[in-house]
Amino acid sequence: MKTNNLILLFLLAFCTILFYNEEVYAQEQAGKLFEKALYLEESEGDLQKAISLYEQIIKEHSKDLEVSAKAQLHIGFCYEKLGKAEAIKAYELVVEKYSSQKEQVATAQSRLNELKKEPPKGLTVVNLGGWDKPGMSFQPYEIYPEKNLGVGVEFNKGQNIVTYDLETKEVKFITEHNWDENGFTWTYHPLLSPDGKEIVYFSQDVDKSVENNNNLIITTLDGQSLTVASDTSIWYIPNAWTPDGKGILCIKGNSDSAPQIGIISKDGSKFNVLVTLQEKDQKLGKTYPTASLSPDGRYVLFTDNAPGEKSDIYIVSTDGKDPELLFKNPAEDNYPRWSPDGKNLIFLSLRHGS
Repeated sequence: MKTNNLILLFLLAFCTILFYNEEVYAQEQAGKLFEKALYLEESEGDLQKAISLYEQIIKEHSKDLEVSAKAQLHIGFCYEKLGKAEAIKAYELVVEKYSSQKEQVATAQSRLNELKKEPPKGLTVVNLGGWDKPGMSFQPYEIYPEKNLGVGVEFNKGQNIVTYDLETKEVKFITEHNWDENGFTWTYHPLLSPDGKEIVYFSQDVDKSVENNNNLIITTLDGQSLTVASDTSIWYIPNAWTPDGKGILCIKGNSDSAPQIGIISKDGSKFNVLVTLQEKDQKLGKTYPTASLSPDGRYVLFTDNAPGEKSDIYIVSTDGKDPELLFKNPAEDNYPRWSPDGKNLIFLSLRHGS
């Protein structure tokens, strides 16, 4: 009898140890899988693979509520970085399924509150339309409310730089190009000078008989033009005037090397390089970088992307110091702009699904 009891106790102890070891092993495996998924998410930026691993954790280790809740939460992080609305559903599942995991639930609820936040009351959208007149195809580029003026490109008779009066709705042609099957001119990126008297823009002469010419041109509002730079293999894309109107913040590109951001003098005699971008394949027709000069002319916000990654936002001073990364996010961040007082910045992002 005693022998049977001893055997029973031994078997019970053995099963307990075996079960405990299996549980510890399962926890270890779940932990390793989570670390692998986290590395894919945060270090490699491979969000889709990370999501697959997090889903595998939830499926195979559902009894481990702590790691499953963390995996579900990070699925939400990944979708949010991808700019997908699935992030909301992922966070809702954390709240619904893992109520005992207080930290993960609190984080998920915080992200839900942010993603479902209503736009602040009192904000208004002003419709500045009126340029869409019959017989015109107008694309606005920049609006200058203090001057009641907009600048853009009209595509109907040719690709031309135009101004648009915000009050009278009058459209004025600054250039007079025409479409021609033998040759024509592209015009892009018009920017009004600080004194409101000139417009700088990029143009490209397209001629079937010769190599295309890339131009950086300044034209007065009455049509007098100055060519700042012209080349067949190098182009300057204007992004901002300097506050004193003596220089233009440009992105300089060519076919053989990575673009550079710098300031070109108004007479074209000097290009002061501020930063060389990381990725060579940032040129016309690709995901092109953008830049914005602070109102005091001291700092430049710009976008750049490491090879194989989406663009992030950086800042560099105009006195030659090294650039700094402002925001690192796997989602696409683009078109940074300074506020008029230089205290804030605004940019487009796909982080929140739109």
